[in-house]
Amino acid sequence: MTIGFLVAYLTKEGVKVMKTMKTLFAALPLIGILGFTGGPAIAYEVHYIRLTGTLVSTEDGQRGNALDVVINGRQWIFRIAKIKNLLPSGVAESAILRHIFAPRVTVTGSQELLQNLQKAAIVSKPLTITGFLYSGSGVFFLTSFG
Repeated sequence: MTIGFLVAYLTKEGVKVMKTMKTLFAALPLIGILGFTGGPAIAYEVHYIRLTGTLVSTEDGQRGNALDVVINGRQWIFRIAKIKNLLPSGVAESAILRHIFAPRVTVTGSQELLQNLQKAAIVSKPLTITGFLYSGSGVFFLTSFG
Protein backbone atom coordinates (compact mmCIF):
# COMPACT_ATOMS: atom_id res chain seq x y z
CA MET A 1 0.00 0.00 0.00
CA THR A 2 2.85 2.37 0.79
CA ILE A 3 4.50 1.90 -2.62
CA GLY A 4 1.16 2.50 -4.39
CA PHE A 5 0.64 5.70 -2.39
CA LEU A 6 4.17 6.87 -3.19
CA VAL A 7 3.71 6.22 -6.93
CA ALA A 8 0.37 8.04 -6.91
CA TYR A 9 1.88 10.97 -5.00
CA LEU A 10 4.88 11.23 -7.33
CA THR A 11 2.59 11.04 -10.36
CA LYS A 12 0.40 13.89 -9.08
CA GLU A 13 3.44 15.97 -8.11
CA GLY A 14 5.11 15.12 -11.41
CA VAL A 15 2.08 16.37 -13.31
CA LYS A 16 2.13 19.61 -11.31
CA VAL A 17 5.83 20.06 -11.95
CA MET A 18 5.38 19.41 -15.67
CA LYS A 19 2.51 21.93 -15.88
CA THR A 20 4.62 24.53 -14.08
CA MET A 21 7.57 23.91 -16.41
CA LYS A 22 5.31 24.16 -19.47
CA THR A 23 3.98 27.50 -18.24
CA LEU A 24 7.47 28.83 -17.64
CA PHE A 25 8.75 27.70 -21.02
CA ALA A 26 5.70 29.17 -22.75
CA ALA A 27 6.39 32.51 -21.05
CA LEU A 28 10.04 32.69 -22.16
CA PRO A 29 9.33 33.92 -25.72
CA LEU A 30 6.98 36.55 -24.30
CA ILE A 31 9.67 37.73 -21.92
CA GLY A 32 12.12 37.92 -24.84
CA ILE A 33 9.66 39.93 -26.93
CA LEU A 34 9.19 42.37 -24.10
CA GLY A 35 12.94 42.81 -23.85
CA PHE A 36 13.37 41.54 -20.29
CA THR A 37 16.12 39.10 -21.20
CA GLY A 38 18.67 41.77 -21.98
CA GLY A 39 18.63 40.69 -25.61
CA PRO A 40 18.29 43.01 -28.58
CA ALA A 41 14.95 44.61 -27.76
CA ILE A 42 15.37 46.86 -30.80
CA ALA A 43 14.42 43.87 -32.96
CA TYR A 44 10.91 44.08 -31.57
CA GLU A 45 10.43 47.83 -31.81
CA VAL A 46 7.61 49.46 -33.71
CA HIS A 47 8.20 52.79 -35.43
CA TYR A 48 5.46 55.09 -36.71
CA ILE A 49 7.17 56.60 -39.72
CA ARG A 50 6.59 58.58 -42.88
CA LEU A 51 8.62 57.63 -45.94
CA THR A 52 8.89 59.89 -48.97
CA GLY A 53 10.17 58.45 -52.20
CA THR A 54 9.21 56.70 -55.40
CA LEU A 55 7.67 53.26 -55.89
CA VAL A 56 9.11 51.60 -59.00
CA SER A 57 8.97 48.14 -60.53
CA THR A 58 11.82 45.71 -59.98
CA GLU A 59 12.72 45.95 -63.69
CA ASP A 60 13.98 49.48 -63.02
CA GLY A 61 17.66 48.79 -62.40
CA GLN A 62 18.56 51.88 -60.34
CA ARG A 63 18.72 51.07 -56.64
CA GLY A 64 20.37 53.86 -54.65
CA ASN A 65 18.85 54.31 -51.17
CA ALA A 66 16.11 51.77 -51.71
CA LEU A 67 13.96 49.26 -49.90
CA ASP A 68 12.60 46.05 -51.43
CA VAL A 69 8.86 46.06 -50.89
CA VAL A 70 6.25 43.31 -51.30
CA ILE A 71 2.64 44.47 -51.79
CA ASN A 72 -0.05 41.81 -52.26
CA GLY A 73 2.63 39.31 -53.28
CA ARG A 74 4.14 41.58 -55.96
CA GLN A 75 7.70 42.87 -55.57
CA TRP A 76 8.55 46.55 -55.90
CA ILE A 77 11.41 48.89 -55.09
CA PHE A 78 10.75 51.97 -52.95
CA ARG A 79 13.47 54.56 -53.50
CA ILE A 80 13.69 56.54 -50.28
CA ALA A 81 14.22 60.29 -50.45
CA LYS A 82 13.28 61.11 -46.86
CA ILE A 83 12.33 59.31 -43.67
CA LYS A 84 10.60 60.91 -40.68
CA ASN A 85 9.97 59.30 -37.31
CA LEU A 86 6.51 60.45 -36.19
CA LEU A 87 6.83 59.23 -32.60
CA PRO A 88 9.80 59.83 -30.32
CA SER A 89 11.62 56.52 -30.00
CA GLY A 90 15.21 57.49 -29.27
CA VAL A 91 16.32 55.96 -32.58
CA ALA A 92 17.74 58.31 -35.20
CA GLU A 93 15.67 58.50 -38.35
CA SER A 94 18.64 57.48 -40.48
CA ALA A 95 19.09 54.35 -38.32
CA ILE A 96 15.51 53.07 -38.40
CA LEU A 97 15.88 51.11 -41.63
CA ARG A 98 19.17 49.59 -40.48
CA HIS A 99 17.21 47.68 -37.82
CA ILE A 100 15.57 45.61 -40.55
CA PHE A 101 17.66 42.48 -41.05
CA ALA A 102 17.39 42.66 -44.85
CA PRO A 103 16.36 45.86 -46.65
CA ARG A 104 13.00 44.30 -47.45
CA VAL A 105 9.54 44.84 -46.01
CA THR A 106 6.12 43.39 -46.62
CA VAL A 107 3.47 46.09 -46.80
CA THR A 108 0.12 45.27 -45.20
CA GLY A 109 -2.99 47.32 -44.54
CA SER A 110 -6.46 47.69 -45.93
CA GLN A 111 -6.93 46.15 -49.38
CA GLU A 112 -8.23 49.47 -50.70
CA LEU A 113 -5.00 51.25 -49.73
CA LEU A 114 -2.81 48.46 -51.09
CA GLN A 115 -4.65 48.33 -54.42
CA ASN A 116 -4.58 52.12 -54.82
CA LEU A 117 -0.87 52.18 -54.01
CA GLN A 118 -0.13 49.93 -57.00
CA LYS A 119 -2.09 51.96 -59.58
CA ALA A 120 -0.22 53.14 -62.66
CA ALA A 121 -0.87 56.80 -61.74
CA ILE A 122 1.07 56.32 -58.48
CA VAL A 123 3.99 54.20 -59.65
CA SER A 124 7.18 56.12 -60.53
CA LYS A 125 5.78 59.37 -59.07
CA PRO A 126 6.86 61.05 -55.81
CA LEU A 127 4.95 59.43 -52.96
CA THR A 128 4.65 59.71 -49.19
CA ILE A 129 3.56 56.66 -47.21
CA THR A 130 2.80 56.60 -43.51
CA GLY A 131 2.51 53.60 -41.23
CA PHE A 132 3.93 51.35 -38.56
CA LEU A 133 7.24 49.64 -39.27
CA TYR A 134 7.73 46.43 -37.30
CA SER A 135 11.49 46.22 -37.72
CA GLY A 136 11.93 42.74 -36.24
CA SER A 137 9.58 41.08 -38.70
CA GLY A 138 10.06 43.44 -41.65
CA VAL A 139 6.39 44.39 -41.86
CA PHE A 140 5.13 47.87 -42.72
CA PHE A 141 1.46 48.44 -41.79
CA LEU A 142 0.29 51.17 -44.19
CA THR A 143 -2.08 53.71 -42.66
CA SER A 144 -2.09 56.35 -45.42
CA PHE A 145 -0.33 57.57 -48.53
CA GLY A 146 -0.41 60.58 -50.75
